[in-house]
Amino acid sequence: MADAAAVVVLSRKGGNSVATATVGHGLLGLEIRMIAGVKLEREKATLVQENVGSSRRLTDSGSSLQRPRNSPEWSALRLLNPQLQVSHFHELASDENAKGRIVSGDAETDVEEDARSCKRNTSTPLLSRVKQVRNKAVLKLILDWIAEGHRPQRRDITAVITVLRRQNRFAEALEVSEWLLKEKPFNLGELDYACWIYLVGKVHGLQNAEDLLIQVPSKFRKGMAYESLVEISFDEDNISDTVRLMKKMKDLKIPIKTFSYNILIMLYHRNKRESEIPVLLNDMNKDGVTCNIHTYNILIRMMAKNHDIKGMEEIMETIKSDACVEPDHVTYMTLASAYLEAGFSEKAEAAAKEVEKKNFRGMRRRTVDQLMLVYAYLGKLVDVEWVYHHARKSLPFLPLNTFVSAIEAFGELGCIDRAEQVVEEMVHERGWHHVKQFNAILGAYVRNGLMEKAEEVLRQLQASSHQPNAITLNYLLLGYLKASQMEKALDTMKAARNVVTTKEITETKPWLRTTLAIIDLFADKGDVEHAEVFFQDLETENLCKYPKAYNILLKAYVKARRPVDDFLTRMSMHSVIPNAETYKLLEQLDESGDIYFSGREK
Repeated sequence: MADAAAVVVLSRKGGNSVATATVGHGLLGLEIRMIAGVKLEREKATLVQENVGSSRRLTDSGSSLQRPRNSPEWSALRLLNPQLQVSHFHELASDENAKGRIVSGDAETDVEEDARSCKRNTSTPLLSRVKQVRNKAVLKLILDWIAEGHRPQRRDITAVITVLRRQNRFAEALEVSEWLLKEKPFNLGELDYACWIYLVGKVHGLQNAEDLLIQVPSKFRKGMAYESLVEISFDEDNISDTVRLMKKMKDLKIPIKTFSYNILIMLYHRNKRESEIPVLLNDMNKDGVTCNIHTYNILIRMMAKNHDIKGMEEIMETIKSDACVEPDHVTYMTLASAYLEAGFSEKAEAAAKEVEKKNFRGMRRRTVDQLMLVYAYLGKLVDVEWVYHHARKSLPFLPLNTFVSAIEAFGELGCIDRAEQVVEEMVHERGWHHVKQFNAILGAYVRNGLMEKAEEVLRQLQASSHQPNAITLNYLLLGYLKASQMEKALDTMKAARNVVTTKEITETKPWLRTTLAIIDLFADKGDVEHAEVFFQDLETENLCKYPKAYNILLKAYVKARRPVDDFLTRMSMHSVIPNAETYKLLEQLDESGDIYFSGREK
């Protein structure tokens, strides 16, 4: 643990008065407040004693924490959970000033208020009926419910529209929204009209939504309605419309909030126009619009994606100097993942510890998943179990991705019994719905050399309604290569080359890690041709941003004693800086006269 004696929290957070000290944290060196952390460490130690056997395989834990899917608490939290279906933008660019606003499948609500609301309103009867009846038009179902004598409240209708949007059922959501505006079963507000405008845009396009803006009462034709249009322009990936709408808001003297600027920053990044972002940030400053934590998170995520550790840390220094902003769990999770990928294990663990201190109930589900995997890659069994335990305790139901991440984490750590137990919990609570569930346990078996079990999972996958994807085949190929089953490895490799690999797959950690592991195995055998085939997949997807990947490939040339031309130039073309290991490997070839350094004397 980074600090076995204390838990560190930022001094800006409210709470009881405690002693303040300046500690060189290794990550930020911020002024911090220290509170006794012995209780946390004892809790983790107790948890491990309960769950770790002599072979360090974990036994049953958390079963008493399970909540059935039909429990009132589960139903309420599912309604209020804003992360059931969320785009990259909504994770980072939501406007903290628009609390309570519903946008594109994400309820931007105050987390603490959500928790209190859950306790007050354990279920929404209309929403429960909508979920139970799937083969009937939702508007007809609402009308039947009203005909039975029920009086619709705002929370009833808003909940239904929110769930429909999360499920991408925008046409049905629009029908309900149009009925709401026509019948007015309760007093309507700016939010109701902004929601209608957004749904029109999703179903009929931005232009139609903009044309219908005139039908919105003038007192509600303000920021929210225009922000809905801006968000549609984001969904349509249209920078020019976003800029035009923001200019129109200025002309109409409608205040432009950070929300809209965040959208434009994301659009510039998505369309590789990052050079325009500094100008945009300067415009924000001139207009008196301040960056919020979502703005900083977007910028940090951009730096992390570009593998710019220095730039990422500079943004953290900016956050440090901004008294109005405090890093959140997204901030620290992005740091932890980026540091881990760059090979800075101590910094990755320090950032992960900051994530751990945040409230699990208010944490994005994706962050919980990432936190378990980061700890697994760092070899922290105790911390993986602690995160999983608290996820089970804090959340009324566990999302499918969290089960998958837990299986991958325990598999990475060699805890096969524990991984299999999580599979049992997952199947009991969620069933088999996605190939990634099969891939998670198959990958765990492969990592630990259990190829017979991995092949059995493959047979179960093939017998299901799902098909193996590139990750499945990568895992199998890796396992066969490790086991020196070359005939099966070659057959699997042929199948892998014929499978369509989507960007959605290549952006996943399992695909990247298995591809690197396959290249490493070919390198150990001195098989340059096959190592290059898989390495070029990484180069095509622009995933070779660190010298480690090139060093693995270079090892294949060293092992095969094959000359390699202009290797440093190749790295430079992908903006990768060689490290000491790179030069050491090159010198091994250079001593034999097999290589000439590009730009250096022999």
